[in-house]
Order: sequence, then C-alpha cells, then structure tokens
Amino acid sequence: MLCENCTKGFKLDGTPEGSVIDEYAAYYHPASTDGPTPTAIVILTDIFGLALNNPKILADEYSKALGVDVWVPDLFNGKPPVSVADLDPYIAVVPGQKMPLSNRLKYVSVMVRSLPKLLPIRPGSGVPDKRLETFVQKVKKDKKYSAIGAIGFCFGGGLAIRAAQTDLVQSVVIAHPGTNVGLADISKIKVPNAWLCAEEDFTFSVAQRKAAEQHMASRKGKPNFVEYEFHIYEGTTHGFATRPALQHPKVKEGFEKSVAATIAFFDKTIVNKPVKPATTATTTEAPAPTALVGAPKAAAEPAAATATAASTAPAVVASGAVGGAAADAHAAPAHADAAAGAHDAGAGGHDGVAAAAGDGGAGGDGGGE
Repeated sequence: MLCENCTKGFKLDGTPEGSVIDEYAAYYHPASTDGPTPTAIVILTDIFGLALNNPKILADEYSKALGVDVWVPDLFNGKPPVSVADLDPYIAVVPGQKMPLSNRLKYVSVMVRSLPKLLPIRPGSGVPDKRLETFVQKVKKDKKYSAIGAIGFCFGGGLAIRAAQTDLVQSVVIAHPGTNVGLADISKIKVPNAWLCAEEDFTFSVAQRKAAEQHMASRKGKPNFVEYEFHIYEGTTHGFATRPALQHPKVKEGFEKSVAATIAFFDKTIVNKPVKPATTATTTEAPAPTALVGAPKAAAEPAAATATAASTAPAVVASGAVGGAAADAHAAPAHADAAAGAHDAGAGGHDGVAAAAGDGGAGGDGGGE
C-alpha cells in the first residue's frame, strides 16, 4: 500500500538534458567524455517513475558532478502506479504540520485507484527486481562498466537494499526507503551503503533507522563489514530527497545536502575508490550543497554547527569509514523520538522495515513506496 507521504511532493524546475533511450527503456545522461565511463550510476525512482522529471534532473546533476554516465530505468514498464497529476501534498511536508481531513480523504482515493498497478509490483513479487537485473546486466555488457552505483528513492529505496544483497551493484544510496524491507534484508547488504533519512518518516522511523545503523556498526572488525553512512536531515519528511518542498528553507537545505552527500559517497566508493577502506566510525563536516538545476534561487539558511562527541543530541551522521566526505551537521531533535515505536505490520498498510526490536519479518502489505 502507499504511505500518505508517497503521494505528495513537488516538481523540480528545469528541463532534463539527457534523453530516453528506447533500447534500454531508460533515461540517460552521458558523461562529458568520449564514450562510456568505467563506472555508472543508476537511479531507482519512486512510484511516479519516468513520468516525473525530478529523477532525470537529479541524473543530470550526478552525471556532471561525478563525470560518469547516469541512467534512470523504467521500473514500471511505462505504467507508473501513481500519476504525476496526483502529485499533491496530501499531508505534512514539514515535521509537525497539521493537514485537514480532506487531504487524507484525497489520499485514500488515490490509494484505492492505484491498487491495481501496485499489487503486481509489490515487494516479494520480484517484478521490479527482475527488470533492474535485466537492465543492469545489459548496460554492463554493452557499455563495459566495471562498477555500478545505485540510488533508490522511496519505492526505489527498497529495491536498492535488495540489489545491494547481490553482485549487481557495487555501492548504494538509500533515500527514505518505503518498501517492505526488514532487518533480515538489511543484514544481507554486502556493498558500501549510505542512508538519507528524513526527520519525520513513519515508513522509516527513528527506531527503525537506529536498528539498521546498529546492525551496520556491529559488523566492524568482521569479514562482512562494509562502509556505511547514515544522514538525518532536520526539518524534512518522507520524499524530501526527490520531491522537495523547496519553499521551506529546511527542506531546501536538506535536499541540497542530500544531493551533495550522494555525490560524495559515490565519488569515494566507486568513482575514486580508496585503495584500502578504513573501519573506524567518524562524523565529518557536510560538503557544501551543489547548485541544482531544479532549485530556485533563495537565500541559504545559516549552516548548522558540526556535530561533535560533546553534543547533547546524537550526531546526525555516523560513518563507517574515516574521512568520509558526506556527513551532515544537524543533530536529530529530541521530539523525533516520539515516532520511535515499532511499526505494526498492518499500521498504515505500508512499510515493514523492522523496528529496533529487530523483527526481520515486519511489514505491511508493501505495495507502495
């Protein structure tokens, strides 16, 4: 099922600079070099798919910043579960915002209309996973890529987690995941991983995020350790990293920092991979936000102070490698822990990422983001 935040959002300004390649059923922005690059990035979209320009605009940014090819495959065979016409803010776009009952009723209407398209691609169906596998295998063969990085938003976040359990990709970024993924799946991740988390997101609550982070930390010094980062962006809700409400300064700041963190993480894990990964956790200063095509010009908010061990609030970023460039400076507000309870398998009919109790089998019916 869809979560309420999965059907809200905003369009980024700008015109995509790449093109859709029919042979691959994917949007493509090539690097500014002659021929394919040794590595490539694949964006796994939310439920709006290629019909929304946002992932295409982000692909352009990643490609230009990293100097690599970037692809956005069609995960829905031309039929995304939710129409761009339904791109409305049905519930809060900033933490704590109250929305009228009419918005929730509209959400229910969208959810019901979307069910016929959601059920065939629900987690466990294997349909989007097979499409991704077929796509990646083809571009690797045709373009001779030696490494693929994948970033997944919402629905695509769960797909990125599952892809990270295989040899299909070599690095992943997971943005506010919203599919039926529990610790049983997270524990199988075997590639470097970075998490872009909203302050308020019942599809990936504080308790769920902490459980995932604790699991990654527990691998240190063990053969299955992989580099990892967790970023929490103050003043944001589910969807901020791909459908940001840029009129809100904190959301705009979180969105821009999430783009910078994504670029920095891929740069160090697959584009300019270090010879020897370190294994000590650290918190580092956030990279400067990139100038985005989709972001309107506005005065930037003063940057928050860098989190330190002396902070009374938990550091926003935990990193599994020394010198990680993409660490954000915010500290998670205390009130965010109000949502830390375990997410009931049926609550909200949505995501089943396990809560801190560690139940790998938690989950709603999982048909949405």
